Amino acid sequence: MALNFLTSKIENTRKKMYQSIKQNGINSKETISLSQELDLLILTFQKKYKVHNDVFMKIIDENSPNLNNI
Repeated sequence: MALNFLTSKIENTRKKMYQSIKQNGINSKETISLSQELDLLILTFQKKYKVHNDVFMKIIDENSPNLNNI
């Protein structure tokens, strides 16, 4: 997967997960499924680009929605 595609997929999946949390709750099957998909995408990103978790989290935090609004 190309970097832009992968980061876009991560962001879109995360947004879907946040929306699912709002609509269905944190323990819903849909939310858990999206969370697991997001985990795999992040792992793929980290392996492919050899990014350590702290660097990845900084990249993500800079582009994250405000979680206080959930």
